[in-house]
Amino acid sequence: MLVAAALLCLPIPAAAVTFTDWWTMALTKMALLAEPAVAGTEVDAIEVEARGDVVTLRGRVATENARAAASAVALHIPGVRAVNNDLRVDDDTAPAARRSDGALRTAVLRSLRRDARLARNPFNVTVEDGIVRLTGAVPSVWSRVRASEVARAVDGVVAVQNDAGPLTVALEGSELALRPPRR
Repeated sequence: MLVAAALLCLPIPAAAVTFTDWWTMALTKMALLAEPAVAGTEVDAIEVEARGDVVTLRGRVATENARAAASAVALHIPGVRAVNNDLRVDDDTAPAARRSDGALRTAVLRSLRRDARLARNPFNVTVEDGIVRLTGAVPSVWSRVRASEVARAVDGVVAVQNDAGPLTVALEGSELALRPPRR
């Protein structure tokens, strides 16, 4: 586990977390950020913890429907059999007023470039009806998750579909993982 955490450049938690748990956390986080029904201005800050087949969600969402949607999303992740939903419903996290797709694209690109962990990654950003689609190359799963968090934090973004890659696990961090996919 220490080797996997070191290779992924992740903090080592106090309790034992398996590589499968890390993978489940990443998949769950990406799915939450991609789901428009999980609404609120702090969706990007939802904490996801996985232990075996149980996922725990912590943070704030705008409505009870958003809270229920988060549970449903987590239950659709392969291997997840139960969800401890500790999300709080808070009206203060209601989504911002809609912005034009062009304004959202500009704001998302600016946010990605300003993030120290993502500034060197070349992202392509498209926006349709407030839903952001990211493509490009990232060196790790957690860079992909971070890009989704940064994009979803932009006021007016409804959801983030992140197709940035390559998403290789076995080679993550190696020279091969940084090469563009063959066509």
